[in-house]
Amino acid sequence: MQRKFAFVLLLAIAGSTVAAAPKPAPKYSTRDEYRACLDEKDQIDQARADFDTQLAELETKQKQYEADRRAHGTAVNSQMKINFADEKSEALRLRSIQLNEASQKLNAVSKEFGAKIEGHNLRCAGMVVSVPDRDAVHKERAKQGKKS
Repeated sequence: MQRKFAFVLLLAIAGSTVAAAPKPAPKYSTRDEYRACLDEKDQIDQARADFDTQLAELETKQKQYEADRRAHGTAVNSQMKINFADEKSEALRLRSIQLNEASQKLNAVSKEFGAKIEGHNLRCAGMVVSVPDRDAVHKERAKQGKKS
């Protein structure tokens, strides 16, 4: 009985040491890989700012279009303004087409931007960089006037 207990105890100890074996050290990325990820992030940040600007401009144009469309609707109610209304209707219709095209282009840019961010995250999010390499790259970027 004591032998069984000793054997089970020995197996338990051996199993716990195998389970507690250290994992291999993570692969460190090089300075060039880290620098490339930071540069890519800079490009993504600039693209995001450009996209936000384009989106704000489109939203402003859409709001103005809606205001003009509502104003046009009240102008059509007067018989004397029908000729003006017909010209205005055509102009509004053309603006509507232009806004729809701009919206579709911005949607395509948004999808492309999302794919770019996803690729960046796959390459860079789990990156392990040594402290000396990180510090060296940050110093380089600071000299270039870039944020880290």
